[in-house]
Amino acid sequence: MAEQALGDLTIDDEHLAKGQLRLNFAWPLAAGGQVDLEATYPSSFPRLRPHVRLKADPDTFPDRHVGPNGELCLLGRDSGLWQAKTSLASLLTTNLEHALMNSGVEDPQGEPVEVWWNTAVRPEQPNFLLVDSAWDLSSLEGGGAELLYHFELVNGYPRCQAVVTKIWGDDPDHPVAERTFAIPPQLKSKGRLVQIAWRRDDDLPLPHQDRLQALLDRLDHRGRYERRAEGSVRVSLTVQRTELQHNTLGDGYICVVALTRGSKKNPKTHRFQVPVYRAGETDIGHRVPAVASFRKSRVLLVGAGALGSPLAVELARNGMAALQVVDHDVVEPGNSIRWVIGAGAWGKQKSIAVSDHIQAEYPWTQVEPYDANIGVAAATGDEVDLLAGLIEEADLVVDASASTGVTYHLSDECRRLEKTLVSLAATASLKGGTVTIYRPNSGCPACREHAYHDRQMPRAPGATDYSELTQPPGCAENTFIGASFDLQELTLQAVRVVVDILGGSEAYETSVVQTLSLHDGTRRTLPSWTENPLPPSPMCGCATQSGSHH
Repeated sequence: MAEQALGDLTIDDEHLAKGQLRLNFAWPLAAGGQVDLEATYPSSFPRLRPHVRLKADPDTFPDRHVGPNGELCLLGRDSGLWQAKTSLASLLTTNLEHALMNSGVEDPQGEPVEVWWNTAVRPEQPNFLLVDSAWDLSSLEGGGAELLYHFELVNGYPRCQAVVTKIWGDDPDHPVAERTFAIPPQLKSKGRLVQIAWRRDDDLPLPHQDRLQALLDRLDHRGRYERRAEGSVRVSLTVQRTELQHNTLGDGYICVVALTRGSKKNPKTHRFQVPVYRAGETDIGHRVPAVASFRKSRVLLVGAGALGSPLAVELARNGMAALQVVDHDVVEPGNSIRWVIGAGAWGKQKSIAVSDHIQAEYPWTQVEPYDANIGVAAATGDEVDLLAGLIEEADLVVDASASTGVTYHLSDECRRLEKTLVSLAATASLKGGTVTIYRPNSGCPACREHAYHDRQMPRAPGATDYSELTQPPGCAENTFIGASFDLQELTLQAVRVVVDILGGSEAYETSVVQTLSLHDGTRRTLPSWTENPLPPSPMCGCATQSGSHH
């Protein structure tokens, strides 16, 4: 490396020729002595901070605030903590010794060892091993594990995807941890069970680049090979005590796969690390605790169109335990402009398409599609009984049918079975819409119409305007002209309502109408919401009897 001397500081000319400023220098410590540092200024400087690396023997690195290759954590990760007026010298003066001595104020953030391993080498294929943070192996030094895994070579690069299904110490018949989380669909169809050895190595150093190959060799337990067309494959698992969260210790997992190819006389072994990710129930839900109630709830969704399909995906994404989707329509290319999935769903029945998508992407949700065309002449008593049975099983019913008659029918059944109904609909011009919560002993859809007629609450903008409907070529009926980015205002509010109701919020003890406005009659406006109570109307039969039909 060509370097240009500048006092105690040198500039890396090789990087400078590429437009990047990299400095090497010694920094004096207040306690005496000095440390050798390397600072690299990104092209986005001064808006973003320079990166500082400690140049020393990795065995002398501090236990905290330093990465495997000497990367120093002098500020929290939030880029707003660095100010353009800040100099590197002032940052080092203020924070360097605190980082080296583990003193001073710090972000409440842990440093899990597997994070460093997962980023030590970027795999060419989507490799992973799934574990659960709830497992506790602290009393064990080693043992065995059962993996459901799939291995293949793709374009010459190894792809290994696996799930730890069981872990034990000395006795495979008495596992200390077992998988309870969902398995990705590709492993369900392609994976096979194998048994491997695991061992504890709490003294394993971080994966410094200069030592990476030696560490991979150390992590290869030389267990049983599996003979495959691609070569001989063996999987090794190492467990290391680490800080999972700030000041909270737990087990970190490091997985290494060895692939041996070539002749018996000249075998060549390639070892690579498989990134480890946490997929347990607490791991999935930890980021959004507000949806904890989803993990034990069942929702019936009627309507999987422009409103219902993104709503279904949001519920599944946030951990809904069970979702039943009812629809009769088919995804056409023209639907794609408002539907949740694009060309991959064309020609599929909507309920099946959205269910397949959820099963593939959010396997923790048990989703069931149902083909039911509610209210048509061909509908049978069995179809009506099916819907009634689904309502009875559900913790909550969501109506995204955008059909007044269907809404009335669902309301009647929900009142009869004492279930809450959440109904969302857009106006024909999509200048507004509503999300309505119908409680079984409060106002119903007919009560809402009475409230509109008596001007006790305003209708959504465009509610009585059907002039902008259009008939797409080849379509049997007119359709509204609204866009998905406006419909999502309704969808997302409906999801928030579902979260509150299933979470036991007292916000919706009685029926409520939430009205969205996207237009002031002249132009598009910022989305705004109003909320009105919906008590039983004295003009409606539901005021005197439950389960009445309107």
